[in-house]
Amino acid sequence: NTATASGTPPPTPGNPNPPPVNSPPDDEEVPVQSPGLTIAKTVSVPGPYAVGDTITYNILVTNTGNVALSNVAVTDPLPGLSAVNCPGTTLAVGANMTCTATYVVTPADVDNGSVQNTATASGTPPPTPGNPNPPPVNSPPDDEDVEIQNPGLTIVKSVTSDGPYTEGDTIAYQFVVTNTGSVDLTDVAVNDPLPGLSAIDCPGTTLAAGASMTCTATYVVTPADVGNGSVHNSATAEGTPPGTPGDPNPPPVLTPPSVVDTPIAPAELGIVKTGPAMAEMGAQIVFTVVVTNIGTVPAHDVLVTDPTPTGLDFVSNAGDCVTAFPCDLGTMLPGESRTIDVTLFVPADYTGPVTILNIATVSSSSTDEEASDSASAVVRNPALLQSIPVDSPWALLLLGMGMLLLGGGAVRRRLG
Repeated sequence: NTATASGTPPPTPGNPNPPPVNSPPDDEEVPVQSPGLTIAKTVSVPGPYAVGDTITYNILVTNTGNVALSNVAVTDPLPGLSAVNCPGTTLAVGANMTCTATYVVTPADVDNGSVQNTATASGTPPPTPGNPNPPPVNSPPDDEDVEIQNPGLTIVKSVTSDGPYTEGDTIAYQFVVTNTGSVDLTDVAVNDPLPGLSAIDCPGTTLAAGASMTCTATYVVTPADVGNGSVHNSATAEGTPPGTPGDPNPPPVLTPPSVVDTPIAPAELGIVKTGPAMAEMGAQIVFTVVVTNIGTVPAHDVLVTDPTPTGLDFVSNAGDCVTAFPCDLGTMLPGESRTIDVTLFVPADYTGPVTILNIATVSSSSTDEEASDSASAVVRNPALLQSIPVDSPWALLLLGMGMLLLGGGAVRRRLG
């Protein structure tokens, strides 16, 4: 503030009423204290941190007021925090100091995803004539949220192609890999030990937190799969989280396995063999074999065998097989049939069984079962028949056997 003084001098003969005389103004500034304090809390090394890592906090305390402060201290209520270490307890006007403290990350912090806490600073201003014991001045609080990494990864394997499947068919797989953790992952890869699986194609090797990617692969069904009735396999994924101050080279995080069982349908083949009821010695006889795919999936490597009965001679095959047995019919689609005409020769001196039993069998790599059917014929020996009287019991017996065989039906069985 500013003050002036004035006074009136005595009158004189020439100035009986002299004006007052004024002093020059005089200023006086009395300081008024305005204490202030701030705090800034940081970590010495950026995260993320993992369980067991030590976080070092740096706490910067600054005197922003116009008076010196004493009894300066930092308060941080974080459970588990070490004692706060400050280089002193007084701060001149405009001065600052850095205090430190440490904290070890716990499993609960991992579950929470971060370590969050608040610190404040306090200091006592000097006394005044009107306030010899002033209260401490407190800084505004400062928050520090430290990320705690909690890596996680899942995989879901599924079949994207349409069945049913059998030998030679291609199964298309997809693998959906999702980062379920709180940190980015690198070196992300899918592992699937199924022998014969193609290379797994993924669009990348990194996954941000919460992101997903879809990988693909294919597999061709084998005869062994047909025998097993399914293709069983499981896949896992892995990814590497970022390093932390306590673990600069963390191990990869692994997913639980995702299991897929793909049913494999066996082929179903039927076979029917027919032929004449009688065969003449010294003449040819023709049997017919019909193979049909009666199932819902293709049959691969279809093979027909038909051993020549003892005492007969193989002549030829015709129709869908023109070579000697075994006959390779290749692949047969559902509903498709193949016919083979088998010509045999009965020698004139044939001495085998009176009844020729001829059995044909079909198999396929698309199933582990076989199907067979048979046809039979009675060999007629004209010389023998001429030497037996028509009314003899032997003639009647041969006649009865012939009628029995003529009336008998071929047995058919199905493969499946």
